[in-house]
Amino acid sequence: MPKKPLKIKYSDLYGLREEKYKFLESHDIKNTDWQELELKEPRYFFVPKDMKGEEKYGGFLSIKDIFYYFQAGATTGQDKLFIDTDKESLRIRIAMIFNKVIDDNQLDLSFQLKKSQAGKKLIENRNRVNFDDKLFKFYSYRVFDTRYLYSENKFLWRSVEELQKQFIRKNMALVMTKSLSTLFFRHIFITENIGDYSFISDKTREVNYYFPFNLYESINKKPIFKSQARLDLASVQKELDEYSEDKKSNIKTEIIQKLSDVYKKRITPEDVFYYIYAVLYSPIYRQKYNEFLKIDFPRIPFAKNFVLFNKLVKLGEELINLHLLKSEKLENLSAKFPITG
Repeated sequence: MPKKPLKIKYSDLYGLREEKYKFLESHDIKNTDWQELELKEPRYFFVPKDMKGEEKYGGFLSIKDIFYYFQAGATTGQDKLFIDTDKESLRIRIAMIFNKVIDDNQLDLSFQLKKSQAGKKLIENRNRVNFDDKLFKFYSYRVFDTRYLYSENKFLWRSVEELQKQFIRKNMALVMTKSLSTLFFRHIFITENIGDYSFISDKTREVNYYFPFNLYESINKKPIFKSQARLDLASVQKELDEYSEDKKSNIKTEIIQKLSDVYKKRITPEDVFYYIYAVLYSPIYRQKYNEFLKIDFPRIPFAKNFVLFNKLVKLGEELINLHLLKSEKLENLSAKFPITG
């Protein structure tokens, strides 16, 4: 006898605890109002999802297919030790790590290092590296909250050596998440510095990924990814100073060429970068594709004509300059904050 197709039904209940108890006392499986779920490969969501427009959205280009390289942000494991708004205060703390007079136990008393794996990593490596003043870097800790980081990879709990190399010279990066644990997509920002794993969100599932605009490669022309031998940042800086031509766009060449062919105009990597930023800030885009933005990297719809594309490019550039606090519009604001601090 053939088996009947499996049906999955769903119901949820909101309100105060007492109201929920009353409902459960008077309802059972038979008289509860159920919603039948339509399960689809590959994710099989066991909650209701509004997947209207899935086929159209799936035809857009994923952000991960537009850029050559992207990486999650850094995690120090000891923010109070390695990050500060004041560079000199941070320098004093870092000097304690390299002070041979201060033993591991004394250092642990000051910073409670042995309570975490990150602290144990620091203790293990503190005598294996030397102090380097060049490792004090601007650090995008949170949105509009730039601090200083001591970026010794042998100390950081989750080091991002490859990503650090992208910011030794002038660069910028889009920061976004792959999935959401919150209800609505607002997870996109811009930075000119290496940044934190929790730069735009500190939710566990909302890992912050960095998509640099430029890619810097080493003198030997090998890509600066995990297969490459480790290089200290000072040596990389020297190489990049001498070989600035080793810079290339992180946006895939075939994307630039395809858009140039479609629009019959010369499209630049900057155009695509700004366009993406504008699209991801579009209220219509966010509302229309909200369910899809919760479950994977954003997909980008490209305008059918150059006029609309170029309009969004200009809006994206303007928005980036505003968010980087570089816009001329910020020079004559009516709102003032005359108090220091």
